[in-house]
Amino acid sequence: MATIILCGFQPREISACRLMTRGMPSVLLVSVAPEQMGGTVEEALMGKTAPSEGIGFTGRMAIFAGADGAQLEALLPIPSRATGETVLKAALTKTNRKWTLQKLHGELMRENRALEKYTKK
Repeated sequence: MATIILCGFQPREISACRLMTRGMPSVLLVSVAPEQMGGTVEEALMGKTAPSEGIGFTGRMAIFAGADGAQLEALLPIPSRATGETVLKAALTKTNRKWTLQKLHGELMRENRALEKYTKK
């Protein structure tokens, strides 16, 4: 089953994601509130959350698990379409599954800044 972990999304944005995935077989959406980003990616997949530590989470992040090929290609744009904004995206890996959601978000932010610097040259 394909799963999208939606971190920091507003209720109306989650509803929009649900509408866009309604016709797709076996897609599960898991929502994590910004104040609940202290758990690992793996825990979020199981619906478990933990309080965030330190500075609060801002923005949105979508993590894709169990999808590949055409299914992943169809799922990738959904979070951004639901929000109308850029959403940080990651695929579940053996490495990041043990990271906290906060750590993954920080890594994606660093990568995004590095790419912006590279593309501005």
